[in-house]
Amino acid sequence: HIGQDDIPLTAARELLGDDAIIGLTTGTRELVEQANSQADVLDYIGCGPFRTSPTKDSGRPPLGISGYRELTSLSQVPLVAIGDIRYDDVHELAATGISSVALVRAIMDAPSPREYVARVIREFAAGCENTQEPDPVPYE
Repeated sequence: HIGQDDIPLTAARELLGDDAIIGLTTGTRELVEQANSQADVLDYIGCGPFRTSPTKDSGRPPLGISGYRELTSLSQVPLVAIGDIRYDDVHELAATGISSVALVRAIMDAPSPREYVARVIREFAAGCENTQEPDPVPYE
């Protein structure tokens, strides 16, 4: 995953090769539009924050559900939502057309991370049923 101030995407692709999965940090309309200009190099964009996160201050305002609706319609590559997402957000987020969600703190703080992730997956699948967007990107 490449941050906005990290190595250029084309250099990362050259170093890592065609089989590597490369993502880019975004979270605003302008950053998504810039990412679209390099869609041939990218596999996904990480887009956030969903809400203000105690883990990392991106300096960008929270997107909320409405922000993801706008950015998924704009993005030419799969969009991964990130930023203090919890399982009870996932159903509605999935319905915006995002490809997946990234959660860390919520899983780490869960009494049973395995059960928590299973619930996230169920909620995401249920949310995808409420949209006509493509199926979520499978994880490995």
